[in-house]
Amino acid sequence: MSALLPAAAFYLMRSRLGEAGLGYFAISYLGYLFMLLLFDGGVADETARMLRSRINRGHRTNVRIVWTAVLGMQIFSGILAGVLLGAGGYFLSVKSLHIPHAAWVWAFWAPALFLRMVNSVYASYAKGRFSDTQVSISLLCRAVFFPVLSFFFFSQMENYGRKVSALLLDEDFSAMYGCIGICIGAAAAEALVFFYLLVVRILGIRFEASPSESGRVRRDRSGAICLSVWGGRGLQMLSAVLLLGYAFGLFFLCGKTENLSLAPLSGEFFTLSLLPFLLVTVSGGAMTLPFAARCNASFAKEAMRNARVSFQAGFHLSVLLGTFGFSSVFALSRIWLIWLGKGGEGPDSGVLMALGFAVLFTVVDLFFYRLLIMRDLKLFVCGANLLAAVVGIFVFRALLPGKGAHTGAAVSMAVVAGMLCLLYGLLAAWKLNMNYDPVSSILVPLGCGVLLGLVEMFLSRAIAPHLGYGFTMVLCTLIFGVLYTISLLLLRNFNEWEIRHYPGGRLLEGLGQLLRVL
Repeated sequence: MSALLPAAAFYLMRSRLGEAGLGYFAISYLGYLFMLLLFDGGVADETARMLRSRINRGHRTNVRIVWTAVLGMQIFSGILAGVLLGAGGYFLSVKSLHIPHAAWVWAFWAPALFLRMVNSVYASYAKGRFSDTQVSISLLCRAVFFPVLSFFFFSQMENYGRKVSALLLDEDFSAMYGCIGICIGAAAAEALVFFYLLVVRILGIRFEASPSESGRVRRDRSGAICLSVWGGRGLQMLSAVLLLGYAFGLFFLCGKTENLSLAPLSGEFFTLSLLPFLLVTVSGGAMTLPFAARCNASFAKEAMRNARVSFQAGFHLSVLLGTFGFSSVFALSRIWLIWLGKGGEGPDSGVLMALGFAVLFTVVDLFFYRLLIMRDLKLFVCGANLLAAVVGIFVFRALLPGKGAHTGAAVSMAVVAGMLCLLYGLLAAWKLNMNYDPVSSILVPLGCGVLLGLVEMFLSRAIAPHLGYGFTMVLCTLIFGVLYTISLLLLRNFNEWEIRHYPGGRLLEGLGQLLRVL
């Protein structure tokens, strides 16, 4: 939800922001994510682990030392990251990509970046001292406040930008000021999340106010704590940074070879692909995460049979969700393009087809990635990401002159996601000794999804002129989901363990008994 609600808000603002404004946002937001992963990726989880171990042992003094050391490190890192974000944004926007208006948008992401990094320390304390509930509430607050405040500040800044544009006779100023309003809204949302987490931190001070045990416990050193936090997340951070570096490589090549302006070009692709990609991959990744964690816990207990059962269930679910996303994107591509005002045919149809394959593979990638990271195979994951990123950039460079930036980027994303799926799958089979059921886990879900996708496509094209394109997409997606689930139940594609542990398992069980297949 924390990723989907802001994405939905951007679609509401896209008509006022324009393709150039969306391009400014897309490029600068990638820079924001790059710095966030580089300086903050994994800090909350690693710090929460360290705090939880000391809290469980009653080492109150060391709890204060760990939290204070990491907070100081994040404050310094946040200032450094903000400076680098502004300087790097100026160099890339003005010197390399030739979109000078985007440089200011990069700079205004710095306050949100700083507050986000500070909030990660407070979130780690909430997770280590209490539970994941407080962290989930903070994520929900961010998801709600971000689109609301961004829309408010966007409206204020865009009105001012229009006056500047009229004065300077440059329409891009309106888009630039609108993006700056989004950045201010993001910083304001982070500030509100900070106040909530600060309350949680104050409530936890009661634990530290108890009599100290420093006389009987070896005190931690702040420098060693900071090194431990950085060392525990280094390879995981690098694996994510490599994929973001691949995205920047696409922007750089596009800016160097395309005659069109990069900002509208990236804005169009951002509008075309963001919501379908995020809707499936984020929700699919969230649903398969518990199975990766369950598999990892079985490995820790040396229960290989339970590990294989959890792995097979997680892999099966990721294929189901990926196929659902692929078939929906394929079936509703024409309706989606008409709803966006781009017509129903043309090269953008091929872009969405390639994007559908990227969705299919990415959902499976997320399951594999989390399991391999949990099993401390970070070095192998980094190697796979590097290889896939290099191949993806070469594919994009080969397709760019003839097929254009949109098609080249979508095909490149599909190739990268497919390569990662293959490499991660081989790593799981080699290093974790996992097996696959190709018929039940791959062929049956894929075949059933493709056939029902064709039905969804014809149905959507028949009813869209009468019911409206937006409502048709929602209705046909729901109908497809119900038919897909019933078909898999009739084909006996779920086993009893999966039905008990899958999201909505009770509904599946009741539906299976109604159909007399369970």
